[in-house]
Amino acid sequence: TRLITSSPSGGNKRRMSFVFIGSTGDRAGHSLITWTIARKLLGKGLRVGFVKPFGTNPFYVQGSWTDHDAYLFREVLKLQEPMERICPYLASDETWRLRGNDEIMEEFKFLAKELSEDKDVLLIMGSKHIFLDDTACPIPDVSFIPELKANFLLVHRYRKISRSIYSILSVSSLVKERIKGIIVNRVPPEEADAIRNKLVLPLREKGIPVTTALPEDPILS
Repeated sequence: TRLITSSPSGGNKRRMSFVFIGSTGDRAGHSLITWTIARKLLGKGLRVGFVKPFGTNPFYVQGSWTDHDAYLFREVLKLQEPMERICPYLASDETWRLRGNDEIMEEFKFLAKELSEDKDVLLIMGSKHIFLDDTACPIPDVSFIPELKANFLLVHRYRKISRSIYSILSVSSLVKERIKGIIVNRVPPEEADAIRNKLVLPLREKGIPVTTALPEDPILS
């Protein structure tokens, strides 16, 4: 709820919010946590939209290719927009690659504005890994976030304390003004106390908003 802000006039009317959700690695739980956030926002009575700029999980459905996450969220949120607007740049479609990054960025900003017109929140799902260069995603997530003036949530898959601190500090240095929350996911239950004392609390003391550390679930894993 703190991602939804009041209108500049000070009235009760909500002002639409862009919420960009990024990840620091494969199998971090990026899709699952985004789905959970979407359901939570719906449960609060908010009008939620979704867009994923670049398709990273090819999915063939109803006679054409799309992105698996885009299809999932279109169904979950009961969106009316066509798939090509919910995920505009598919790896299987080479036509958009002929345009420059600046043109793609401006086109996407216009699309995001359109998709958000009747929504309280537009969830924007980033690529699989915020750090890695990927030919399927020529514009990095850290460029989208400031351009869209989006609130940013980071999903980080825990590996070990030192590596996690380094990754989180690196992301924070790039999008410090926009970052609103960090979810450390897949934490081994036996390491929970150490992670709280050596990772979560020290980072919070530095002003870095680590929201929670989620224990790994053996069944989901």
